[in-house]
Amino acid sequence: MFPRVNVLALAASTTSSALASWVPRSTFGLVLATIYLVIAVSVLVMDRKESGGGWITLHGMATYVITLPISLLREMIGMKANYRSNVDMAFTIGSCVALVYWVAVGLASVGRWLSALFSR
Repeated sequence: MFPRVNVLALAASTTSSALASWVPRSTFGLVLATIYLVIAVSVLVMDRKESGGGWITLHGMATYVITLPISLLREMIGMKANYRSNVDMAFTIGSCVALVYWVAVGLASVGRWLSALFSR
């Protein structure tokens, strides 16, 4: 009576075409964002290790520096990140990865524009 419709295939095709319309695909952005993600997670893991004693400890300082744009913004609006919380760090590093991706997409488009301008 009713025609058979593959709902998953329909949803996937609709999502991919809708996503492709507003998210530029940039290999340069993807590479830079992946490099940033690896570095940020490595810094976070090293920063969480207990280092010896001493009169000063700088736990969270390297993580703060590596996530500076989002950490600074969060402090300005009164939502200081907890550097020991996995959820806070996932949000902060994920936001920074997205920021790096979009900056790289912008740099790639400016590079293409300059290349086309000077190749004439």
